[in-house]
Amino acid sequence: MECLICKNKGEKSFFCKVRLLEKPVHNLISCPSCGVLFFEPPPSLVELEEFYSNSYYDFDKYKDEHSGRLLGRKLRKHSKEGRFLDIGCSTGHFLKGVKDSSGWQVFGTEFSKSAVTYAKENLGLEVCHGDIKAAGYPKNYFSHIRMNHVLEHVADPSAFLTEIYRTLKPAGTFCKIR
Repeated sequence: MECLICKNKGEKSFFCKVRLLEKPVHNLISCPSCGVLFFEPPPSLVELEEFYSNSYYDFDKYKDEHSGRLLGRKLRKHSKEGRFLDIGCSTGHFLKGVKDSSGWQVFGTEFSKSAVTYAKENLGLEVCHGDIKAAGYPKNYFSHIRMNHVLEHVADPSAFLTEIYRTLKPAGTFCKIR
């Protein structure tokens, strides 16, 4: 398997065994050329869906919403309107905070079907199931894109980042957290 980032086809270094679920077990591999870590074999979409089950989203939703409000206020100071995308938005509480305090249009993407359903039905948010490519957003659509703990779960990071760049306005901003 070649490195997902630098495309090195040479020898990879075994880092450790990883289990997202009871089965299968994945090898965490390190690329000696660029240092990126990745799963071998990569998790299937079915495995990721099961990993991101309802219990995965057991966190302080009020804290998440408050953090979204803080960012929303910053966005509002920058511009009174815009389009905000939260990639890997979970159940949408952060996104709701941004919406409530910024006046911006907000959108989200999420791998978990149950989280997407929750965000839509309980918070009234526009959230798409799957990744940014599957959502089909137009070119130069977003003023600000944020993602938190997502890149390490993406099968093709280069294509994923290319799609983010495509949907981001020329003067837009992108923030990757962890």
